Amino acid sequence: MTWMISGVKMLSETNYKQRVFKTLKRTLSAISVSAYATCATAGVGYWTYKSELDAFTDSVNSFAVFHTGGYGEYVYARCRNSEFDLYLGVGEYIDSGSYAHALYRIDKGEIVDSYDWHLGTDGDAIFADDGFNIKVASDLAHGVSKAVFRVFDFRGTAHTMEINLKGSTKAIKRVMQDCKVGALPPQEPVDNDSNPASPTTNSAQSITSVVYNCNSIKNNAFLNFRVDRYSDNTLAGVQATTGRNDKYFSGDLATDGDGEITLKFGSARVYLDYTNMTARQEALLNHNRYSCQ
Repeated sequence: MTWMISGVKMLSETNYKQRVFKTLKRTLSAISVSAYATCATAGVGYWTYKSELDAFTDSVNSFAVFHTGGYGEYVYARCRNSEFDLYLGVGEYIDSGSYAHALYRIDKGEIVDSYDWHLGTDGDAIFADDGFNIKVASDLAHGVSKAVFRVFDFRGTAHTMEINLKGSTKAIKRVMQDCKVGALPPQEPVDNDSNPASPTTNSAQSITSVVYNCNSIKNNAFLNFRVDRYSDNTLAGVQATTGRNDKYFSGDLATDGDGEITLKFGSARVYLDYTNMTARQEALLNHNRYSCQ
């Protein structure tokens, strides 16, 4: 399977090299981000947004950053060459491997526990994988008061950082808009001390699910979909699964039209043609087709 939410298992040799190259490019970039985020332009205790116009491409390069004031502790959202990235620095050595384990919580919301983070070259900064970076940035932008991050190092020791979210909505959304990336809808608030709120129009409807199991035409890879629809047949969301990796697409990341569902994953696109029972993945250097049942 060549399309992955995280991890590199099941990648062909060519695509594995492409993934390694991209990871290396972004991890090297994380070094400069770490240094840049600690300079005078970084917001210490508040969110800062800055942008500039690329003289050659006319694209907007921008960033939003929050620095705690502690050594190497920051959150950094960036749009550069039309690619959106989100970095996190904890000021402590985490690991020298490829992936990192981290938790975060926005205000009183649910805890998000994920391995969808890559380590920077120095081992003290992590950046969110494509797709997951949109979720983290959206959650931060929708936050009201604070966010808490907890990153585990190679010994299992937790490193915790708390940031203020005042001003995050405007700063982060401007960076996402510069990259033409839409923010995901806010999570439903969690309140264990009160009765469930009255459902909205969509949530009041029942949801039915249809599963599509798809196998690659050219290799042994597979891609499974669970398509959730409301009772009026509008699309609620799509769960896409590749082995141990899965991701739920909804809102602007999952659109339905003319018998085909389009999933947006960074710059890549995945299409499920539920009329002809086929699927395909289209990325800059990688294409794959599937037969579904």
